[in-house]
Amino acid sequence: WAINMVEAYIAIIWTHFVADFLCQTNKIAINKSKDNLILILHILIYGIPLTLIGFFIPISLLWILFNMITHFVVDYFTSRLNSHFWNKGQHYWFFVTVGFDQAIHMTCLLGSYYYLYPQFSQ
Repeated sequence: WAINMVEAYIAIIWTHFVADFLCQTNKIAINKSKDNLILILHILIYGIPLTLIGFFIPISLLWILFNMITHFVVDYFTSRLNSHFWNKGQHYWFFVTVGFDQAIHMTCLLGSYYYLYPQFSQ
């Protein structure tokens, strides 16, 4: 692979944006906090772009599964917090939680890539 860690990170960040926002329907976004089956559907859909990124950067099934599982755990809690804050009209805390959610996702995605592919950090 003729790619460095910065290029891999940029690809991962944009793939996450596509997977977590563009591939998530309004129905999924609204209901994943109430229905674990819809949350699982979100995670399965999220895994498709994570798999496709393998055409551009080296990835493994371990990396994909780790990030799908951590995404489920994070969204299980943050989607419920987001729903609570939005329904209470606490929009500031809603957006703080969205930012926190995204920071955790980035930490999981980039941190796991760094540890699974240390050769790109040199």
